[in-house]
Amino acid sequence: MLYRSLRIIRIVVSAIFLVILCVLFFDIHHALPVNAYQLALSQLIPGILQLLFSGLVSAAVIIGIILLLTFVFGRVYCSSICPLGTFMDVINHARSWFKKKKRFRYTKPLNAFRYSILAITALAMAAGLFSLVVLLDPYSNFGRLATNLGRPAVQLINNQVAYIFEATGSYALAPVKITGYQWFSVVWAIIVLAVIGAFTIYGGRLFCNTLCPAGSILSLISRYSLLRIDISREACTLCGKCARVCKATCIDSKLKYVDPSRCVMCFNCFDSCNENAMSLRLKKKPAAIPASQSSAVKPSRRQVLAMMALGFPLVKILKADNGNSLPDGMVPIHKEFPVTPPGSVSFERFNNLCTACHLCITSCPTQVIKPAFFEYGLGGLMQPRMAYEVYYCTFECVRCTEVCPTGALQPVSLEEKKTLQLGKVVFVRENCIVITKKKDCGACSEHCPTKAVKMVQQPDKLFLPVVEPKICVGCGACEHACPTDPKSIYVEGNPVHLKAEKPVTKKVEEKVEEDFPF
Repeated sequence: MLYRSLRIIRIVVSAIFLVILCVLFFDIHHALPVNAYQLALSQLIPGILQLLFSGLVSAAVIIGIILLLTFVFGRVYCSSICPLGTFMDVINHARSWFKKKKRFRYTKPLNAFRYSILAITALAMAAGLFSLVVLLDPYSNFGRLATNLGRPAVQLINNQVAYIFEATGSYALAPVKITGYQWFSVVWAIIVLAVIGAFTIYGGRLFCNTLCPAGSILSLISRYSLLRIDISREACTLCGKCARVCKATCIDSKLKYVDPSRCVMCFNCFDSCNENAMSLRLKKKPAAIPASQSSAVKPSRRQVLAMMALGFPLVKILKADNGNSLPDGMVPIHKEFPVTPPGSVSFERFNNLCTACHLCITSCPTQVIKPAFFEYGLGGLMQPRMAYEVYYCTFECVRCTEVCPTGALQPVSLEEKKTLQLGKVVFVRENCIVITKKKDCGACSEHCPTKAVKMVQQPDKLFLPVVEPKICVGCGACEHACPTDPKSIYVEGNPVHLKAEKPVTKKVEEKVEEDFPF
């Protein structure tokens, strides 16, 4: 009876962690306090990145807790804390509503493959290439699914309910704008969902035991876990029910063996066994691998390369500027460096640390932070960028720097934000409406918070923008407000974020009029 209750406990804990993380990504009204986003630090890969590159004590504590849990209980992280793992269980359960419940069967471990992927990922990180981490990290994949597929659905439901309330005279719920979603990020999320769904439906936790770096790290420790699931040789009748419900496909019922390196401690096998042959037992030695597993399938080099390419099509869209498509006299603009979000410190550091979980994207009140396509190159696919075509970075907001779980965005105070230079303003005279249409505009100057863009009268009495890059903070207000296409003013990103100079304000002496003599 005690063993059977473990599955219920696991389901409750899994649901709690899944709901908590969904709330973080679905906070469409930005009502959550900043401290709530610290719950995202419960994830292994972001915690490792925080520890390696930021040295945060909190990250070390979290990783220590996860590793200790794994050493004592096995891979409970994969079954209860990882949101993508729980999402896989939801997919598996939902499948049973439409088709007969999936029956799993024991499969041999692909140890050579999964540890090769882990080694390649670690070597790539050491070399400063984080593409594999971005691609394979389970938390970040869940974040992209929640941001690009789940969040729009929540916004639609919110708006429909808000309209129903309004019809009854209640304004308790406010509708939200559904804008700024990038088509490629939605398509990417659909591809990830299809791949994860295929892995789950046909192989249960196959992704966790082949491609997932978190799963591979924890599998090494779980080989030595103190408590592990064991099959009683006396009580077992070889019915095979435990193997048929094992979503990790790690139970060899014929040999009465459970592979601890692949077992995610879901406890489904306890519920299935009518003979009470399944139990948790204390083990002091590493689990011995039966001889039948010593010849586990080793994929060929061609198979390894093919599986590495799964879900990562190297598609490059070449944007060729056709001068004939531009109005006479106007010139295309080329940004040498994209603008990275506040707190990223530098382009290189951000590109190395960000796993593209998109938590900063969902928390941004103005939705100016968007996923990158090829702005950062192939290695930065889906990482956040400042999309000034959507909006601009407001002067009094640092929310994105407070929610990042990996340390890719360092915390920035409001005072620091006012002089933090993300990039510098560039003026393209040939594209300005003052030059092309001979009429005043001034939208860029009106929106500039530091007055790095000023309107100066020309001999023809028209006012033309004049820029002062050293006091520009790169907020993108001028670029967003500019009505021309291509833009006549834009922000060139700083490879390393700088400190802008404070604008010099001239003291205006007030004229004091004399009192009336009577």
